Amino acid sequence: MLCYRIFSLWTRVATWGCRAVAIDSPGKGKTTDTIDYSLNADFLAALIATLNLEKVVIVSPSMSG
Repeated sequence: MLCYRIFSLWTRVATWGCRAVAIDSPGKGKTTDTIDYSLNADFLAALIATLNLEKVVIVSPSMSG
């Protein structure tokens, strides 16, 4: 799960045979929603459950969105 905006990395990860999921977190990027930072973990947990992901590696440098 890629939580930042290096677009070229998304396609590279996919070529390695991995499923690459790029997100636009609420309150970041192009979303208009606002979210309390304390809810970020809940948002990611719900997203992982919704996508039925089992093994997840989250790539998220500081202040990513």
